[in-house]
Amino acid sequence: MLDWMTVPSLTVDGVSLEGFDKPVLLARGSAANPAMVEITRLLECALPHAKSAVVDEASHFLISTHPAQCAGLMAEFYAGL
Repeated sequence: MLDWMTVPSLTVDGVSLEGFDKPVLLARGSAANPAMVEITRLLECALPHAKSAVVDEASHFLISTHPAQCAGLMAEFYAGL
């Protein structure tokens, strides 16, 4: 979602995501905007092997503002594979 100019042309449906068989970590900040919260929720519902996580007190650029927490989430996620 880094390129907001192309997002309106992106078309993905639940059927195309059902077959994605890779584990996915969806991380967002607790202060994320409502659109990102909804995107994360929808992706978690659509991707069969998705896990979501929320970083407390982070917003949109959580990997920049909360790198230690993000690294911890990724380490925990990969350790569980």
